[in-house]
Amino acid sequence: PFEAEGVTLLGWASIPSGGLERYELVPNGGHPGAGLSGAKLSHSILSEASLMGAPVHEEVSVASPEAVWMCLKHKAWLFLSTAPEDSAPYAFIRLQEAVLRETDLQERSLVLAGRKKLGGDGGGPFGDGGRFPLQLCFLLADGRFQPFEAVWLQLQFPSDEELQSWSSALGLACCSDVAPELPSGDGWI
Repeated sequence: PFEAEGVTLLGWASIPSGGLERYELVPNGGHPGAGLSGAKLSHSILSEASLMGAPVHEEVSVASPEAVWMCLKHKAWLFLSTAPEDSAPYAFIRLQEAVLRETDLQERSLVLAGRKKLGGDGGGPFGDGGRFPLQLCFLLADGRFQPFEAVWLQLQFPSDEELQSWSSALGLACCSDVAPELPSGDGWI
């Protein structure tokens, strides 16, 4: 990683099918602040910027639903773009409101989620109590923005080295209510 102009880390990843799930409350089954009781998972989405025909980086699987160029800035903001030469990202996440929920070495993926709620009920998609939604902000081409509450964001990486770099950097930048165990020694190449 390098620290030029506040940039902590740059690189490609992909959001697999189902890797970005919207946090939605069922009208008669839940209300704001009720945790995930009454919530359902919707289909994954693709941003409007990613649908504009941006080329896919050759290291990211063509089968992936959405290739994403990521930029971690000031160890606090994760910006998502369609390509490194994009002048503006299509979305961002404020990492102080997120946790690195898990790291999967076999899939070369990690999962970002919202922070745990105090006194969680043991439910939720991870079975570890209620969580706040993961807050993403989509930046629209006309200058507007669209807040998006997600249950999680899964990111897959093209190499073990990139997974290790991103997992370490995001683990330091995110809220610390969960500290995933990472292998030591020969678990990382």
